[in-house]
Amino acid sequence: MENLQYYLIGKKFKLITDHKAIEFISTKLQFGSVRVQRWFYRFAGFNFEVEYIKGEELVVADALSRSHDGSVYLVQSNEKENEEQKNATINLHVKLNHRKKIKKDLMRKGINDIISSC
Repeated sequence: MENLQYYLIGKKFKLITDHKAIEFISTKLQFGSVRVQRWFYRFAGFNFEVEYIKGEELVVADALSRSHDGSVYLVQSNEKENEEQKNATINLHVKLNHRKKIKKDLMRKGINDIISSC
């Protein structure tokens, strides 16, 4: 949650977890573990409700919550495939005659641009 605090502070949200101890963190006043006490203080600035789901039912979130090493990976793109995709998109626009369908809007925009530049 701390990594997303800029998005979460000031908003009510639901924390779905497979960690049973966190389920009662907002309702208990005393904690048996110092570790859970630290969590309580770290989470104090957030407005959330906790929903517990068994770990085997929470498969997708498990992958998303794993910490990463902060490295940025370069994804290699195939320029030939990108060019083919671009050409296919242009051909589809031509085939569907999109330009003709928005001609009035383009003309109106051009006229408005000319008027606003005066």
